[in-house]
Amino acid sequence: TDWALLYNDLNAIGPGPRTVYIDDSLSSPAIIPAGAYDLTNVTLIGAPNSPYAALQVSDGVTFTGFTGASNLYLEFLNSALVETITDSRILTFTNCSIQSGSSAVFEIDNYVTCRVINSFLYGEFTGHPNPALFNVGSSYGINFFLEDQSNIGNDCITGGSGGNIIALFVDASAVVFGTHSGFTGTITKVLSSDSSRVAYFPSSPSD
Repeated sequence: TDWALLYNDLNAIGPGPRTVYIDDSLSSPAIIPAGAYDLTNVTLIGAPNSPYAALQVSDGVTFTGFTGASNLYLEFLNSALVETITDSRILTFTNCSIQSGSSAVFEIDNYVTCRVINSFLYGEFTGHPNPALFNVGSSYGINFFLEDQSNIGNDCITGGSGGNIIALFVDASAVVFGTHSGFTGTITKVLSSDSSRVAYFPSSPSD
């Protein structure tokens, strides 16, 4: 129940891959208090006895190296950016529900891949002025890979005219990709399963 103690232990273990299990049966929601945290090579996941554990990220938290979460209800209470992503990393959200505070959570200042598996990325849906999870910088973008019952909620993405979003659907019938009025860049939606329906039968080997 003491994030500061846990974070000190993470640093003591070293820079390699580490997993943090969130168990909100001890205290719900589990809370990350205000502070700056390096989560490079750290996986946040709901404990086996606590699937969809509630994890609340306090206002004043900043991250470095965040790469996603699994089996969590992740609520950001942020009034400012939590992380500006300047490298081409992969974000993975599996069996998660994610909600932002009154500011975008992530500033995207590179090309980022975001894999969303059976997860709901809503942004803030209770009336805050900026509901986005992602604000995409000019000339940068996000490649979304959307699988299973995944939902990118309305206005989850903001950004200017130079930004690019590619949303790759594994199954369009099970995926929702909302409208994003605060994003004025280019959005391209691709149904990946269409590729399995395409066949080419040349009349001769030279065709």
